[in-house]
Amino acid sequence: DADVEGPRPESKLEVRQVSPGQYEVSFEGLELELAPDGKNRYVLGPRREGDHPSQLDDLVAQVTHASENEAMRVLLIGQKLIAAVVKFIASFALVLMVSAFLLVDIEGVRGFLRGLVAEPYREEYDRVAREVDRGLAGVVRGQFTICAINALLTYLGLFLLKVKYGLLLAGLAGVMSLIPVFGSILSSIPIVLVALVGDAHGINLKLGLGVLAWIIGIHLLEANLLNP
Repeated sequence: DADVEGPRPESKLEVRQVSPGQYEVSFEGLELELAPDGKNRYVLGPRREGDHPSQLDDLVAQVTHASENEAMRVLLIGQKLIAAVVKFIASFALVLMVSAFLLVDIEGVRGFLRGLVAEPYREEYDRVAREVDRGLAGVVRGQFTICAINALLTYLGLFLLKVKYGLLLAGLAGVMSLIPVFGSILSSIPIVLVALVGDAHGINLKLGLGVLAWIIGIHLLEANLLNP
């Protein structure tokens, strides 16, 4: 008869010593499970489906949690970078506005400042003002010259190394070089990233290192020759 059940499989609990201090426990045919309870303790009891996640579930949960943490870190770094860029643009715009207002009536500003000096010292004041004006003009001309050379050398290197968007990245490097130290670092990051991932065949580590070496060479030239 098909309804008659055959003999049930043999059920047994077997504990066998594998090596000194180590034992193997077998639950053949038994609906039992051995679950960790912390502090090197284990609990033996009926098997309950769904109560304890499998090792695969634990692994997936750990990977998901780690991915979420990494995503949050990247998001925080991106927020800080965007905030820094926005702050720089706002400060730069404010400086341009103040400069424009001063240049509209520069003679009036000079006359006001000269009027603050006592009459016997105005000739000396005029001499110092001329020296300051000449010195600041030289600093501005020198800084803009360095920016132009930085952009030109950057474009030359990117052109020779066949990096995409060379003109745009060179312009970014020239403008960002107005910011001491941090401008060069901020402009170098996107250039190296484009060199790394711009290859159609995947990440090009050799090209990225070559671009990084070229940029470092430009900054060494700037710091040791052009700036002095």
